[in-house]
Amino acid sequence: MGNGSFDTGLTAMASYLGNVILPICAGLVLCIGIYQLAHRARAGERYITASVVCLLASGFVRLAEYFSTQNSGQDQFFYALLSLTNWVGNVVMPMYAAVNLLRAILAVSNGGMFEFTSMGGNAGRHVIVAVGCLAVSGGLRLLEFFVTSGAGGIH
Repeated sequence: MGNGSFDTGLTAMASYLGNVILPICAGLVLCIGIYQLAHRARAGERYITASVVCLLASGFVRLAEYFSTQNSGQDQFFYALLSLTNWVGNVVMPMYAAVNLLRAILAVSNGGMFEFTSMGGNAGRHVIVAVGCLAVSGGLRLLEFFVTSGAGGIH
């Protein structure tokens, strides 16, 4: 065994857990939540939250892998921050919007359609958060387009 074999094994294990095991767990937890909601009429919100946590942990492992493969230099912090912003805007925000839409559907289905009387209720709040997440994600993508098209014309 050469030098660094433990580090290589640890990196491979973290990659396997983050890229294979956690997304599978997220799918299983989501299936359990749907089963619980359909057959026992329990609130499925905690299962949706657990599956999102599994997917976010998987994304954090992938993000750490990406950061560790970047070249070292004076712009490494800038590119790491740019990558983090891009990942949050393009992955986390749309996924959180989908989660809030599911939460709105669960809030309406648990309380009944006719009990939805104001925008201050849970379902209305979740819809507003989902629209806000998609607006932020779209705004970041629009800014990214302007930056890349502006930088392409300069060089």
